[in-house]
Amino acid sequence: MGFEAFIPSTSPPTIVEEFDLNKLISSSGNIEAGRAVFQSLEHTCVNCHVAENVGNDIGPGLSEIGKKLGKDALFEAILNPSSGISFDYEGWNITLNSGDELTGIVLSKTEAQWTIKNLLGQTVEVPVEEIFETQKMTTSLMPSGLGFLLGKDKLVDLVAYLSTLGK
Repeated sequence: MGFEAFIPSTSPPTIVEEFDLNKLISSSGNIEAGRAVFQSLEHTCVNCHVAENVGNDIGPGLSEIGKKLGKDALFEAILNPSSGISFDYEGWNITLNSGDELTGIVLSKTEAQWTIKNLLGQTVEVPVEEIFETQKMTTSLMPSGLGFLLGKDKLVDLVAYLSTLGK
């Protein structure tokens, strides 16, 4: 099974690289290099995920992910994040009466207000009377293509690291 990534532009998509999932799974990665990939702001994992008490709590916590998912599922989750969105991490787009828009995760809803965690990790309380429209996203908040931007070696190292977490 192969995956293709595309670079967004105004011209037609360009294939960056195709990964063979079986080859990725059989590859050995460097756990310490993978930890560095995860913790690097350049590679963005820590912007949304927490592992070993490092990172931001926007997406699912990963400190136990190695005992929950095998390498195949970890590669799939990174390469195709919309293939399985974790419960309570579904994204929402909310348009306010003012025309402003919020995107994030709904933490709670009452008859009086919605509480949203936005993409910066901030909690925003929105009175229901200020909400014009809400729409549940059909794709993950995690952008697709991040695994491809890492490249094969860093991706394999990252999964080697993640697969050790919680074991």
